[in-house]
Amino acid sequence: MGIRQNHIDRAWQLEEFTPAHFTTLVSTTLRAGPESSIVSQFNSLGIPGINLDTNGDSVRLLKKLTNVDTTQRIYFRVNWTSDSTTSAHSVVWTMTYKIISPDQDVISFSSPTAMTPATVTDTVGSTTAYKIRRTNALYIPADSVNRTDHVALEFEATTLTGLTNCYLLNVEMLYYPRPAIGISRPSPAMALPSDWTVAS
Repeated sequence: MGIRQNHIDRAWQLEEFTPAHFTTLVSTTLRAGPESSIVSQFNSLGIPGINLDTNGDSVRLLKKLTNVDTTQRIYFRVNWTSDSTTSAHSVVWTMTYKIISPDQDVISFSSPTAMTPATVTDTVGSTTAYKIRRTNALYIPADSVNRTDHVALEFEATTLTGLTNCYLLNVEMLYYPRPAIGISRPSPAMALPSDWTVAS
C-alpha cells in the first residue's frame, strides 16, 4: 500500500501562479500585474503579495489547459498572509472560471461558473502576523472544460472579517497530466496527495 501511495502522489502535477501572472481587479479598476501599486513587498523578507484589502477585490488569469487531463477534476487553492494578529480574523475566497474557446468566444468574464464548492473560508489562525495561510481546495469538475479552450480564472477575496490587509502570495493548481496516446486514467480518480484537502 505504501508503494501505491507513492505512485498516487507522483501522478499529480502542481503548477503555481505568482503575482506576476495576474491582473488585479480592485474597486472595478483593472490594474496590470506587478507594476500595480497594490503589489508590494509587505515585510522584511521582500516577497511580493497582492493586497486584496477590500471586499470583492480579485485577481484574474487566462490559462490554456493543453497538458491537463480535463476528464479529471482540476483543483485550486490560495496561499495568503496578513498583518493581523487576531486568529479569528478571516477571509472568504470565491473561485470562478469562464471558458473562452478560440475562434468562437469573445474575451469576456461575464457569467462565470463557480468552482465546487463555491467558496472557502480561511482564518488567520495565529496571533503572529505574516504566517502563510493555505486554503482548502476548490475544483473545476471533471469534463467541464476542453484542453483546447482557454479558461479565465478569478480568485476573489469576497468577504474580509477584521482584516485590514490580505496579501495573496500565489495560487496552486493541482491536476492530472494529459495521458499519452493509448494510456487511460483510472476511474474513479486516484486519491489526492496527503497535503491537499477539499473544502466542504
